[in-house]
Amino acid sequence: MKYVYLLLIATQITFANNIQQSIVIDSSGNQYTMALQNPECITYNPFVDAIGIVNRNYSPTWILNYHSAPGDLSFWVHDYSIYNPDSGAALYPSTFAGTIGPYVSFLTILPPYWAAIYCNGWFSGLWIDDSVNLGPGDQHVQAVIGKELPTGDICFIICEASPYKLVYTTYSADLSTQIAGGSLTPASDTRYYVGWDCNLTAGIAYVIYTDPALNIYYQTTTDGVTWSGEQSYNLIWPNPYASNVMTLNNGMQAVVTDAGNPLIVFAIMNGDNLEYPQDGKIYVCHTQGQPCVEVNNPSDPKNFYPTIATAGNYAAVTYLEPRTAQQDSQAFHDLYFVQSTDQGLTWGTPQNMTPWSTQRVSFPQLAKSYDAARDRAYSVYATTRLASEDMDLMWAYDNSVSVSIYVHFLELQVGIEENETDVPSKLTFNLFPNPAADHAHISFTLPVSGNVSLKLFSVDGRLVKIVENGHKPAGVYAADLRTSELVNGTYFLVLDTEVGKQTRSLVVVH
Repeated sequence: MKYVYLLLIATQITFANNIQQSIVIDSSGNQYTMALQNPECITYNPFVDAIGIVNRNYSPTWILNYHSAPGDLSFWVHDYSIYNPDSGAALYPSTFAGTIGPYVSFLTILPPYWAAIYCNGWFSGLWIDDSVNLGPGDQHVQAVIGKELPTGDICFIICEASPYKLVYTTYSADLSTQIAGGSLTPASDTRYYVGWDCNLTAGIAYVIYTDPALNIYYQTTTDGVTWSGEQSYNLIWPNPYASNVMTLNNGMQAVVTDAGNPLIVFAIMNGDNLEYPQDGKIYVCHTQGQPCVEVNNPSDPKNFYPTIATAGNYAAVTYLEPRTAQQDSQAFHDLYFVQSTDQGLTWGTPQNMTPWSTQRVSFPQLAKSYDAARDRAYSVYATTRLASEDMDLMWAYDNSVSVSIYVHFLELQVGIEENETDVPSKLTFNLFPNPAADHAHISFTLPVSGNVSLKLFSVDGRLVKIVENGHKPAGVYAADLRTSELVNGTYFLVLDTEVGKQTRSLVVVH
């Protein structure tokens, strides 16, 4: 097993109302896949106060990277190649935060089986050398999602696609002993996965799924051995369009609240306009038999790819909305965040998390457990920049696509009126990552309006680039500086304003 430790101090970018803060955890430009919602690539465990993120390299395909941090994001540990590729290429990795450490589950194709590994201790990097074979598997498995149970044991739900059904397997915490396993759904009936979540506070786990007629079912367990059996879930589907279309892999998720009740989020598309990006609305079902709540901004017609989190009275949803309206895969997207403080009954105004981004936002995920102690949720997403504008940006599987991975933490907005912004009290100037390989993100605050210039100089004083130049009102600003075209070395960014001048050094290393 080979792995590399990289310890970084987390640098933060703060926007106007202090609810959105972003950290680059990987800007190497390598290719990663976080393409579906079913494999959950980000996790947070409030009992150990730890965050984990897993992603897969495109080339070589067997490499899995893991990024972990405490909830205050004071440092990150980045582990490279946590999976031994001798067992075959890893596909669609998922992670969850256990008490003894983070776990990763994934598919392999040579030979075809399901696999799981775990790290013996948070932030230690001591991943077990070989994956654990969870079952016979086949090449039609869509996802393997694990959760820690109230007993401390680990239960994996396996989503098979030929035919569509769900099976489970329960292991001891160290994955050394299989405790139970079997099929959850009838072999003769088609069942599609919706969500699998365990709430340790409530002491119960739900697996939720649907049939082709969109009837919703669920089963519960507390130990991964005894299950409740298939029960109907009375979800009242909204009908916003003349023709309504559901998507499963990228359109539905479920979580379990601290009260032990499931919340289901889903997107409904307009069947009369299925050109990408489609017309769509985001809904949350907070109670069986009650109307679902639309959580996107009603004035925005195109919304899709929702994810959901909950803890205490909080619930949060993130989703994508196109920034540009062209009907093709080149549309830019922004990532929106909306929050409830009454367990999903009512929702606030959606907030744009990525207005500063000059790259295409894709594949967002929200850790299902909310950090109630800090009043925040954790989200991860990728950004892509194309070397060739005629390729499909959403599927970042090609060397002509440059990808970076970001983590957002989203804080509860308290006492701020809608559309109100705070005027900064002083001049600030920050950039990250530093050193930078592909690009650097710059943020600065202006306490007063006035002329602003932001210029990049080489170490010998030569002007390399004008980043900003003109009049700006007081406020908070962000910019993206491409460093991939710069030669290795040290540069200086100079911010010159009406209230003073500040300089930051930038190291470029490819």
